[in-house]
Amino acid sequence: SGRTQRALRLVRNVPVGEAMETAELRLGYRMGSGVRSTVPDVANKRSGIIECSVPPCPLKASGELDNYVFMIDRISDDGDTVFARYTYQLQFSLNGDYTVFFDGCCRPPSIEGLMNNAGLVFHLRAGIQLYAEGMNGGAERDYMKQSLKFYMPPVVHLRLQGNAYESPQCTPVCGAGTGQGACTLRFQLQGLHPELEYQSKIRYRLATVNEMGRYRCLEHSIL
Repeated sequence: SGRTQRALRLVRNVPVGEAMETAELRLGYRMGSGVRSTVPDVANKRSGIIECSVPPCPLKASGELDNYVFMIDRISDDGDTVFARYTYQLQFSLNGDYTVFFDGCCRPPSIEGLMNNAGLVFHLRAGIQLYAEGMNGGAERDYMKQSLKFYMPPVVHLRLQGNAYESPQCTPVCGAGTGQGACTLRFQLQGLHPELEYQSKIRYRLATVNEMGRYRCLEHSIL
C-alpha cells in the first residue's frame, strides 16, 4: 500500500539505583501461572525481563535498550487512543506453564483527573502452556494451535463521583425499588476461541490483586 508504519517509543526507566526500580516499564515472563508464578532464576531478581525483540541484544551502553519500540497499527478517530504492538521472541527450555506480562508504574496522579488507582502500578498478563506428547493429557488430544481472542472497549468512562451523583434514586444498597439499574455501569466483554473444542470452556473472573500489579508494591523490583 506504500504506507509508512509509525513507531511508538516507550521509555523503560531502566533502574540505576534500587530506589528507582518500581518506576521501570517491563515486558517479561514468569514461571508458572496465577499467583504462584515466580521469576525464572530466583538468584537473579531481573531474570525474565525482555531486553530486546530478538536476541542477542545490543550492549546496554549503546542506548538501544532504553526504550521499547512499539509499532502503531492505528489511532482512534478522536486521536486519544493509540493501538500499537510489540513483538519479541522467547525460547523456553522446559515444558509447563508460563506467564508473559507487561507492567509499569505509575498511572497518572489524581491531580490529573484519574480516580481509578491513581499513582499505582498497571499490570497486564497472559498465560502460555507448553506440553509434550503424553504430558498433561497431550497424548489424548491435539495440541492447541490458536489462542483465545478477547475484546472489550479500549476506554470505559466512569462518572467522577459515582453513578449516584447523577442518579439520586440509587442507594448504597441496591435492591428492589431502589433504582438498581442506575447504580451500575455495564459494558460488554467478548471472548471467542477459534477452535470449536474450547469455545464452550471460556470462563471469566476478576483478577487477584497480585495479577493487577500489587506484587510490585510488595516485592519492589522482584517479579
